[in-house]
Amino acid sequence: MNFTNQGVKGLETDVVILVGLDNQAVSHPEWLYVGASRAKVALYALFLESTLTR
Repeated sequence: MNFTNQGVKGLETDVVILVGLDNQAVSHPEWLYVGASRAKVALYALFLESTLTR
């Protein structure tokens, strides 16, 4: 399933995969929290290479 951050508020799932995280997402930690806090078992966060090489 594919959800937006707004679409998962109040929901939980075993695995959450956050894909394509960029500088904008990093500068808004509340956005990351909404998605990341839905994982019950595993969380995978895939950042764009440009985000990690500031």
